[in-house]
Amino acid sequence: MPSQSSQRSLNVLVALTDPSAFKFGCAVVARLNRLNHVSLRIVACHDFPTSAHSNIPSYLERVWHTYDVKSNAAPAWQHEDFLEEKVAEYCAWSDLLVLAPLDAENLARMLHGLTTNLHLHILRSWNVLKKVILIPAMSTLMWENPMSKKQMSKIKKKWNWIRVLPPFLWSFDQGGRKYLPWEGHKAFNESIQTQLDLMAVGHRTVALPIAHMPTLTRTKSKGPRLPPELWSIILQYTQDWELATTLNVHTNLLIPPEWRQSASEEGPKTQMQKLEWALLTYPYSEIKNLFDLENPTRISRLCIELIMRFAMVPILTHLENQHKDLFWGTFGHTFLPHKASVFGKVEILRYWCTSPTFLTKEYSTEAIDNASRTNSVQALDWWYESGLTLKYTEAALEQASSQGHIEVLKWWKDHSRYRQAPTEPPSPGEEKTEARAHHNLLKLRVGKSITYATQSGCLPAIRFWVDSGIPFSHEDTVTKIASTHGHTHILDYWRNLRREKIIFDNQVLVGPTKMGHADVLEWWKRSGLRVEYKTCDIEEALEDGVEGERGEAVRKWWALNGLNLGVGTSEWMRHQPRLQHILSALPRSFSVLSTKEAHRRCLRATFHVNADISYTSTMADKEFTYSDVSEHTTKKDLYIVVHDKVYDASSFVDEHPGGEEVLLDVGGQDSTEAFEDVGHSDEAREILDGLLVGTLKRSASDPKPKSYAQSGATATTSDGASMGVGLYAIILLGGALAFGAYKFLGQSQQQEVSI
Repeated sequence: MPSQSSQRSLNVLVALTDPSAFKFGCAVVARLNRLNHVSLRIVACHDFPTSAHSNIPSYLERVWHTYDVKSNAAPAWQHEDFLEEKVAEYCAWSDLLVLAPLDAENLARMLHGLTTNLHLHILRSWNVLKKVILIPAMSTLMWENPMSKKQMSKIKKKWNWIRVLPPFLWSFDQGGRKYLPWEGHKAFNESIQTQLDLMAVGHRTVALPIAHMPTLTRTKSKGPRLPPELWSIILQYTQDWELATTLNVHTNLLIPPEWRQSASEEGPKTQMQKLEWALLTYPYSEIKNLFDLENPTRISRLCIELIMRFAMVPILTHLENQHKDLFWGTFGHTFLPHKASVFGKVEILRYWCTSPTFLTKEYSTEAIDNASRTNSVQALDWWYESGLTLKYTEAALEQASSQGHIEVLKWWKDHSRYRQAPTEPPSPGEEKTEARAHHNLLKLRVGKSITYATQSGCLPAIRFWVDSGIPFSHEDTVTKIASTHGHTHILDYWRNLRREKIIFDNQVLVGPTKMGHADVLEWWKRSGLRVEYKTCDIEEALEDGVEGERGEAVRKWWALNGLNLGVGTSEWMRHQPRLQHILSALPRSFSVLSTKEAHRRCLRATFHVNADISYTSTMADKEFTYSDVSEHTTKKDLYIVVHDKVYDASSFVDEHPGGEEVLLDVGGQDSTEAFEDVGHSDEAREILDGLLVGTLKRSASDPKPKSYAQSGATATTSDGASMGVGLYAIILLGGALAFGAYKFLGQSQQQEVSI
């Protein structure tokens, strides 16, 4: 049974609540940190241990929250709701809470519902559908007191979401406090492993077209039977070794790794292997006897999956009656309704609904969402007919759409107000069912179903939503997501469906460029649609995109289709040192930008206007009078004069970091003094030449700037320079930087392309 999805990490919140047992709590954290598929967050009564003797790695410091055990007040530098917000965050994130440890004082406070500190606040806010592992900590005298026994008994009977492990105890002698060896190592390891197994159950799914087969029961029919050879061929086709083995049908299928020891001539060796092999091959009576003989304290993930997959209700009943602790620790709370919905086992759902152990029906939206995700229509039917409140989220339809479960999508439609009326009048027996179905019409939560279907490339699901008559949103994402993920068949369908009303934006070519889908780019070229794009976006996508053959394919496609990128990625990397040298000549406010980010900002500034930018040698020959320059003072037409040369600064007005007002203040004027009052390099002067549009023809009445030497690498600073003058210099240097990126990376203008 191959795995279809990677295992999610178990989110464990560890509360170190006792300052006197802080070292013990740190040992618990270190042990949890060594486990695979475990993510940790820690709330502690003490600062992060920095001692060399601590075995807690330093990277856990970022998930370590220190709090005051004697107060629940928010820190003075935080707002008044800080504590409650942290509690809500921790409770939502966590799958498991570990109290390592909890002293007698806080144990009593917990039982009385007090919230005098952070960990008690978490306990009071905890979702009791999730487990809590409690390690008591107290002296031996306190532990032997009848009050402690009474408290432990109450927790076991009334607070069954909490598992109490053996206590961490101490006594006193002449040397003071003496800690006793903790006897809970095995129980702790088993509890954590059980939680990991329970979370992962159902991730191994059967490789069948329809995974939810009926429960295996012996037939009493004495009619014709299929020959063993035919059964062997059928089960060989299913690629399901477990199913063939439990049916005792010979196949040539490879033995899965987890079964190799048990299926070998030596047979199973460990207790868990014996239980697993018994569940797979033994009759129910022998399985029950083995459980009674071995009396296990936990069972493995494989055992749990076999019980659920083959709906072993007699085994569940036996464990419920004869092994209560094992049963509740494994199958208690919401496990059965949630996982039975994954496997589509209505037999287990019926058992759960009628079992006296589950008088309180605990379940969440996960049950119906799981049934939709795993294509279990029979489980959906059971929930609908059960009379229980139906709890579900947008994930039900979103995951069914993503997986292409059309039967599930039809089920939801048929149980909503969008269902089709029957073409023939119902029979008398069907009238009651029809009336009840009409009375219990479900409200569909469509969510982003069309988006999920598009992302997975599931055209049948998209067809369903289009033809269903059910309103859905996020239609505007179809073309972009289909392009990003390379689904040209969806683009074909959507183009034929929406024709000229198809919705897309100027980012529709960025995704396939970054992901290496040259076929999608070619599709857009042949579509006849007019697609706008920004060259800076395409170049950024090429820089950040996939490598190898797919990356080269999109680069060639763009080159063949007329995109002048100037220099490629390797050439850009070669020019980085020179551009970095230019950046170093700028004021410090620019130094926070990386070279790559500066390049991107420059491109955005350069290509913001929707106009062609061209520079020719004849521009430098054009002469402007001071009166001519003074007419160019608007945001989209802005000239400035430096050393009797006229520069067009229009292209970066919107993107200037100092604001457009500062630049407009010097528009149409001689800004030589402002330019020279801040030092700049020869490189910056060369770059500024690229903005040249002409020279200034002065008259006797025109104002004249101070005399400056233009050839020096650095100009002297005027004694009368003001803050405003410095800002003007920054403006000009920012423009020079924009042109620098433009010069090195080629003429990358915003383009409109009809492809």
